[in-house]
Amino acid sequence: MPQTLLIYDDVIELYAFVHNDFIIGQQPGYALDLSDQTAVYFTVKQQLADDDDKALVQIKSGTGLLYVEKKEAEFATDGVLTPAETTLRVVLAARSASLLESYAGPAHYWDIKKITTSGPILVATGRTVISLPSTRSLT
Repeated sequence: MPQTLLIYDDVIELYAFVHNDFIIGQQPGYALDLSDQTAVYFTVKQQLADDDDKALVQIKSGTGLLYVEKKEAEFATDGVLTPAETTLRVVLAARSASLLESYAGPAHYWDIKKITTSGPILVATGRTVISLPSTRSLT
């Protein structure tokens, strides 16, 4: 069963792994191995076979948002990855998160890869559903 990727304000959340913003690896018994990495990538795609430049979201640690809505991101600072040894905090600013509204509903694929001196290593993967909050605006 897919987790839910919830877009609200200035963060995205992946429910099964999230507490306070979007921190993957905090759940008891679930820890990421992000040791020995030189970079970390978080990617969400419609199809596994999609090229990275067709990702709904791709963020690289130290660089920021690379792709959003299947296009090169206009604002790299809209995406932030903060890797620790066993957790990954992901923040996507509202300006870019709002571009994903048309992708709400069907399940998408996500993964986390770390780059090491030995090459890329898949750390975690799953399916997610982009979901919008029921309250759209408050006045």
